[in-house]
Amino acid sequence: YYDSAVEMASEAVRSGADIGLFVRLCGEYGLAPCARLTAFLDPLTPYTYRDAAVYYEREGILWLDTSAELGGKPWFNPYSEQARGYVLALAQELAAAGMTDIVFAGVQFPSGYALEFCYYGENAAQLSRTDCLRECVALLQTAMEEQGVAAWFEWPAAAALAPADAPAQPMVWGDGPAALGARRVLLKAGAVRGADGLLQLPAADADAVNAFAAAAAAAAQSGDVVLMSPASAAFDQFKNFMVRGDYFKKMIMEL
Repeated sequence: YYDSAVEMASEAVRSGADIGLFVRLCGEYGLAPCARLTAFLDPLTPYTYRDAAVYYEREGILWLDTSAELGGKPWFNPYSEQARGYVLALAQELAAAGMTDIVFAGVQFPSGYALEFCYYGENAAQLSRTDCLRECVALLQTAMEEQGVAAWFEWPAAAALAPADAPAQPMVWGDGPAALGARRVLLKAGAVRGADGLLQLPAADADAVNAFAAAAAAAAQSGDVVLMSPASAAFDQFKNFMVRGDYFKKMIMEL
């Protein structure tokens, strides 16, 4: 997080981080400043701007990607013009601050539990999910090109390279980065089994823990032990460490 002047962001969080100082330091050390911006997964702002969020079955009740007791998070609605405008405003702010590259993560539909109860509004009936995400990619890509910034789109390798008819693929990611018109794609690598026989999975953000566990279960062989070792605090993701532990246990039991 950083202190943003974008109204929707400034009302949700204040971090004290100075993005201008970061850019200046990068310049002093000959580094190209790059930002990673998560698009539609936002654990804070949808609570304030509910009209731009994904609802549970009908308008008025926010959908969460798991139960509130287990740290469930809301998502912005990719169909929402307000949600798209918010992500665009943040990207333009980062570009104006001097970023040379911006990686857009989470240009996707929600993942998690109870996806069948997600309500996206009336527009969802007129526009497919792939077309919706294609519009989002075009909006961000064009705006960044106009400001001389390279726009990258982050996809898990398994999702980017999966066939279009793979289970849940169009439901979450559309038909892949090529079909969405993304010109620069950053892939998150999949599992690798080293010469010592140990299976190594890439680092996963807390918001991707469900996909991480599923990937580990799919890649592991009989007799393997999967070790999930959080590398940092998760205070903005879970209420406390006990809730996080319960979430992990529930997730594993449901695999």
